[in-house]
Amino acid sequence: MNNTPRYGFRLHRSLVSSGIPALERMIVATAQTFPVTSGAQTPNLRPGDVVSRTTTGGPILCDGAETTPTAPYAVVMGIGPQWNSAKNVMEYADELASGVAWGTNLERQSTIFVIPANWAEWEVDVDDNTTATTKAAYQALIGENVTMINTGAANESNIKPLLDISTHATTNTLIWQIIGVSDTVENRDFSGTRVKLIVKPNIWQDTSTTGT
Repeated sequence: MNNTPRYGFRLHRSLVSSGIPALERMIVATAQTFPVTSGAQTPNLRPGDVVSRTTTGGPILCDGAETTPTAPYAVVMGIGPQWNSAKNVMEYADELASGVAWGTNLERQSTIFVIPANWAEWEVDVDDNTTATTKAAYQALIGENVTMINTGAANESNIKPLLDISTHATTNTLIWQIIGVSDTVENRDFSGTRVKLIVKPNIWQDTSTTGT
């Protein structure tokens, strides 16, 4: 039996407060796209996607095992208003389209709301059901490091990040650390697809640096 799929990285537990960490607002550069290497070229950015930060402060897609992995800055939690040039208005949507151009008009800036990745523990689905097939096998991976993979295909509109469970190792250069098996009732069958694990960053962007 396969498990119910859930999108992206979901907040499991704050590491910095007793409640939900404060959201950070990020301004998205004009005409910014979020291409997946060898996959979706103009996907929408949505809650659950992982972003890195450019030197100018804006978000870009955080790469996973689909290419050379990069350090995460934050997980997207919400989408601000975006410019709709066809309607000539700012409007809210559940996702931020790639390529929204607001030019130099600051009133038309796209924004997203994020939680820095190292401020929390995250629940995320794994990408295969062959690396581990029992709860005991998944528990044996706790403490190891792993990377994610963006799986959005060329004909799809979403990025679809998953945990690339086959990369698990003690290697300290891998991006995420497995810290538990989710106790969600949606982990019905550990031999099925989309088992859910709990992770925290092993490597992350901290302002202009990367640290652990």
